[in-house]
Amino acid sequence: MACTGAPCSCGCCDGIGLATPVTLEQPPGRTTVAHRAGRRSDHLASILAALSADPRARGLATRDPTDFSVALADAAASLLDVLGFQTERVADEQYLLSTREDRSVAWLAELVGYRPQPGVAASVDLAFRLTETPGTPATALPPVTIPAGTRVMSVPDPGTDPQSFETSTDIEARASWNAVPACTATTWRPKPLDRELWLDGLATGLSAGDAILIVGGERAAAPGNERWDLRILSAVEPDPAANRTRVAWQRGLGSQWPPVLPTGEEVTVHAFRRRAALFGAAAPNARLLERTSNPLPITNHKWDNYVMEAGAAAPTRFDLDAEIAGVVEGSWVALQSSDADGSEGYTELYRVNAVSGVARADFGLSAKVSRVVPDTTESITDARFPLNATTVFCASEPLATAARPITAPVYGAVLDLAIPLAGLAAGRRLAVSGQQVRLRVIRPGFILARSGLSAIELAPGSEALVTSAPQRPLGAGLELLAPAELLSAPTVSLDLRLDDGSEGTTTFAAGAFILVPPRKDDPAVAAIVEITRVTEAVELADPLLLALDRGTVRVNANVAPATAGDTVAE
Repeated sequence: MACTGAPCSCGCCDGIGLATPVTLEQPPGRTTVAHRAGRRSDHLASILAALSADPRARGLATRDPTDFSVALADAAASLLDVLGFQTERVADEQYLLSTREDRSVAWLAELVGYRPQPGVAASVDLAFRLTETPGTPATALPPVTIPAGTRVMSVPDPGTDPQSFETSTDIEARASWNAVPACTATTWRPKPLDRELWLDGLATGLSAGDAILIVGGERAAAPGNERWDLRILSAVEPDPAANRTRVAWQRGLGSQWPPVLPTGEEVTVHAFRRRAALFGAAAPNARLLERTSNPLPITNHKWDNYVMEAGAAAPTRFDLDAEIAGVVEGSWVALQSSDADGSEGYTELYRVNAVSGVARADFGLSAKVSRVVPDTTESITDARFPLNATTVFCASEPLATAARPITAPVYGAVLDLAIPLAGLAAGRRLAVSGQQVRLRVIRPGFILARSGLSAIELAPGSEALVTSAPQRPLGAGLELLAPAELLSAPTVSLDLRLDDGSEGTTTFAAGAFILVPPRKDDPAVAAIVEITRVTEAVELADPLLLALDRGTVRVNANVAPATAGDTVAE
């Protein structure tokens, strides 16, 4: 109860004015909302003021905090302070500048029709390497399932903490998929214009100038079939590292070879170990021996019956100029006539049906010869194969062919691997690693254009790493170049890194560079690609844009998507 008259000295008049609600101000740019009616002291002052003004509380003349009524009022003020604080926090969540909860932002966004996407953790692709059992082929080990939620931790740098990752899906993994090499060779099958092939081993006994025969199974089964070709070798190059020998010739295989041989047809290669002539090729000039009283069979300055088979309109056999041990039944014999200028003329292939050694004396010659009965008489005429203008390739010996090496780098939308990846579905990912392909400049006149820097002339003999997939000009832009066309394309655009670290782009003409093996200190690079289809090769959703040396490529197919963090139960 308020005192009257003299100034109050007992304190009963304190707090006679209401202190709540307080005046609120909301200046611009605030990150909190002023919303509470007052703090504890404000609420206590208002309660005590209300008690002083209420006639029913005239008996409450004290303001001692230890008094039960005052203490109760203090407790109520504290409760109001807590409620005010929480109300102010709720008010903060109604505005973007002051909200502290992500879900409040989402709810506010929903008011204008926006629904945010779910949060995404940091993601990574993990390539697993399965332990192989010593002495057991990797292909014989059964597949295993790596379940979703498999935890992997990174190896931290000094002073840092390891990072945890967990796989997102189950994957099937196999030990044979740890490091699948790229296909480095393919079964040799002759194609039009081929000018080389590879033979197994180093002891082929061949040298430049020797003749080889490439014959298809159809010719072996059907006399007269044209599925064959004979070529004179221009180069024989042993490759000790791969235990094979490259042989090459100048004129590409003829048009009788279709682009693709029928499936299953056997193609064999033979070396002709001997060159011979038809009997009579070395006969002396009849003019030198002609006399009035000479009993030799010479008429009009020519030997009588100077033909393959005397008295035969269509010869069914021919005699070689010597007895040759390598000419046996089942072997191949090729007759090749010479044109007037000495160049190669008509060539025909025959298989030996029968052979015999006979003694023959004709045309002023006598010798023991091999008499050959061929499997067909096609084109065997004296006009086609004159005795003194025909070369006989004989004593054939089969040669084992080796796979054709693939020298093109690995890049693009197709991966051809050494082993099939059957069992992988679309959407699975692969980790592709290897060293970038290296080239050597062999012709002058090309420069390396560098962004913002002066161009560099590429000297013949200089080498560089190819840092991205080769492209070729197409209209005003560029398109990816097929790997097999890299060395033969009229123009090719390449991103290069020189040994001194300079990087840039150049456009080469065909034949201006060659590919060379990477150096041991060339860094390895890697990329993740996604499968769209698996057939004989692996087709990718997006092309691999690294140009990798084929011999260094390794593909890990045990790849699982993962996210950062640990699963927790709440």
